[in-house]
Amino acid sequence: MALTTTPTNDLDLVVQGELTLAGSEISAFDPATDRLFVTSSVGLQIVSIVDPSMPALVRTIDFTGAPFSFTNDVNSVAVKNGIVAVAVAADPSTSAGKVFLLDAQGNLLKSIDVGALPDNLTFTPDGSKILVANEAEASLQGVTPAVDPEGSVSIITIPSPLQGGAAAATVVTATFTAFNGQEALLRNEGVRIFPNKTVAQDLEPEYIAVSADGKTALVTLQEANAIAILDIATATFKDIVPLGLKNFSSLLTDFSDRDNAAGTGQAIKFENGNPVFGIYQPDSIASFIGADGKQYYVIANEGDDRNDFLTGGETTTVGNANYVLDPSLSATLKANSELGRLVVSNIGSGSTDPNITQLRGDTDGDGDIDQIISYGGRSFSILNDKGEIVFDSGTHGEQVVAATGLTSAGGNYDDGRSDNKGTEPEGITVGTINGKTYAFVGLERAGGVIAYEVTDPTNVTFTQFATNAGDLNPEGLTFISAGDSPTGEEILAVTNETSNTLTLYAVTSEVDYTLQLLHFADGEAGLLASQTAPFLAALVDAFEEQYAHSITL
Repeated sequence: MALTTTPTNDLDLVVQGELTLAGSEISAFDPATDRLFVTSSVGLQIVSIVDPSMPALVRTIDFTGAPFSFTNDVNSVAVKNGIVAVAVAADPSTSAGKVFLLDAQGNLLKSIDVGALPDNLTFTPDGSKILVANEAEASLQGVTPAVDPEGSVSIITIPSPLQGGAAAATVVTATFTAFNGQEALLRNEGVRIFPNKTVAQDLEPEYIAVSADGKTALVTLQEANAIAILDIATATFKDIVPLGLKNFSSLLTDFSDRDNAAGTGQAIKFENGNPVFGIYQPDSIASFIGADGKQYYVIANEGDDRNDFLTGGETTTVGNANYVLDPSLSATLKANSELGRLVVSNIGSGSTDPNITQLRGDTDGDGDIDQIISYGGRSFSILNDKGEIVFDSGTHGEQVVAATGLTSAGGNYDDGRSDNKGTEPEGITVGTINGKTYAFVGLERAGGVIAYEVTDPTNVTFTQFATNAGDLNPEGLTFISAGDSPTGEEILAVTNETSNTLTLYAVTSEVDYTLQLLHFADGEAGLLASQTAPFLAALVDAFEEQYAHSITL
């Protein structure tokens, strides 16, 4: 069933509380203390949400001081069983990072060396292991000597308390070195491996989600437009799965920021028929079990380039004179009112090797473009346990944003993003409410959260879109179940990177139920109440067992 821009309103997201912090990127919740732990560039902030309407900063942990003596480049945080795991990058970020294990009060339990630029971490469902995505980005342009460390995933094992607990934690590392030498093969399969790089150097793990049984993890490889499948027990990558190209030609999409009536200014204008292919390039990933009992994952297809790290960058625009279209593509596409300003891949420019030039859409190595390849899927997708896409939301999120009026003057989102990556879905999480599973997606450039019901991955529905005035660039989303929540009701915590705000949404659901009204009139029967009461009570009990919602008049 096609998604519509009209929400089902099965859920309602209502702002419950908000707090401005020194930074606000990723959060994690400890139900035992009702505390959120929020990352920033000044350390780890501990926020009490005992009263979600009044979140309060408790303290900030400074990792440059004792006993840490490291940096405050805090990238990620996760909490399980009272243990707070914090991923901190080194300076320079190409050196080995650290994971600090803390208690809920912020006391250091263990310091563990991991790979370069630990960007995300997560616990296995039983809390016995922590998986760390070591992104290992190359050094920035102009930095000498140039360094490009190998991407990896660190697996930290936490023994039981009787065996020493967090203080006795150990670590092993899963690497991609076994795939070195397969660069050409992987490119032909659709994995974006850049020229003159080994597989291990080029792959940059971004985000991790673990299966419900704790045996397997799926790892997003954003720049490579692929998913890595990790066997946790053996610390071995079993496969690298390309996500492929997304064909936008049948989708209503706005690829121009110069498509007003005059062809010189901004206007939101959705059209199909655009011969554009997108590389999904997911950032965040989360896991859930579908109604069919099978394992699924959701990904937020943000898109990303390496312009900061490559001399000359990797992008160009369709209208650039050096970006020559194949005769099969109309020359009118180069107009600014069409696709002229769309940012596209230019990796492999100058090469004649189709294995390399395919990265920019030159499939035959003849120097012209056969496929226009843009960045990001502008969507969220559902994957099966093999990393294959079984559902994609198309450009639904952008159409929803346009329908809300947020694109108007003063709104969070305007047509200036159309020629780049659109709304840039970035953060994603899942939660179960009244037996239904929902995916919550943060739209970075729209400053809002869009919710979908994904219980049945073959029948996804649009549930709600919510924004909070002043929130810019939602980066992380944390779902707090009713059982863990201080209010007994579900909460969605959203950390907004640009506005440095933490916003707490109360998540309420509309549930259909039967209300039973019981009314008895025996005043004229001539029976004594003492005789009828036991029978009447038994009847009431029997009726109330049939329906949970009953009123006796």
